[in-house]
Amino acid sequence: MTDPTKLGRLGRRLFWLALLTISVASLLPLSAPGLPGGDKIHHFLAYACLGGLLAIGWWRRRRLSLLLGGWLGLTLYGGLIELAQGYTGRFPEWFDVLANASGALCGLSAGLVARGWLVRLQAKAAAAPATSSQAASGPDA
Repeated sequence: MTDPTKLGRLGRRLFWLALLTISVASLLPLSAPGLPGGDKIHHFLAYACLGGLLAIGWWRRRRLSLLLGGWLGLTLYGGLIELAQGYTGRFPEWFDVLANASGALCGLSAGLVARGWLVRLQAKAAAAPATSSQAASGPDA
């Protein structure tokens, strides 16, 4: 799948699926408490995945607006989920919001690096047919 447009579409679909999965998992009651602080790694990784998928799925947006808007949106979303957890028998924690925000920033940053690779890939793909058609016509044309 080297077409950046198809990869962007896949990124958007996976983003919405991951957002739904994280929402459900975050609001389900806990069956057993885990290790103290161990859930922060889960929060970080989940929001890093969301951030990366956001950057790849919407890779044609401007970098700064995607980074700031995406980070702000995911941070606010994570904060709202934490507040909603208080109504589901779970315990909202501000350190979870911090882990969410940190993960989102790292994921968005990594996704923007991947996005740069996608832009270069698209430029090469667009230039390839022009050079191959020139080579096919030969120097005699």
